[in-house]
Amino acid sequence: MTTTPSTITTITNPVLTGMYPDPTWMWDADNNRIAMVNSSFELVPGLPIHVSDDLGRWTHLADAIDEAMARRLLIPFVEDSGGVYAPTLRKVGGKYVIVCTIARIDADAARRGGVSDDELEAAARAEGNFAITAERLEGPWSGPYWIDGAEGIDPDVFEDADGSVYWTQT
Repeated sequence: MTTTPSTITTITNPVLTGMYPDPTWMWDADNNRIAMVNSSFELVPGLPIHVSDDLGRWTHLADAIDEAMARRLLIPFVEDSGGVYAPTLRKVGGKYVIVCTIARIDADAARRGGVSDDELEAAARAEGNFAITAERLEGPWSGPYWIDGAEGIDPDVFEDADGSVYWTQT
């Protein structure tokens, strides 16, 4: 027996017009849709979140980085071509999680801007790697939680069936 799809969706490239590099996506089973987040570098609002039911039509749902989060992530103090790169979106422990790296923080500018040495040290110990979390994709997003001892860029996080959580990156 042959079946035919009841609906055909034509997907035209680009699926999102504008600048949406380094896409990460996940199946959002709670809402029966695909969720995607992209790099936003030093732009605020940042880490745009889009959702789709069919991979052809995308709706901008929210941004994980607002002005307050940008300040906590030290985005106002990044050098040219710095900011947040290559996020990964997952669901861990029942929460949405974005892991990411912030690059090229200018420590002197941050100090002049009122950033404490403790804040700078936490970001440095994590080599800029952090996680932010939310109960809903729409936010609010909490964090950042600097990943002390992380090395490299392009992080990923994985929750195993037994509840163990693993962090990987280059």
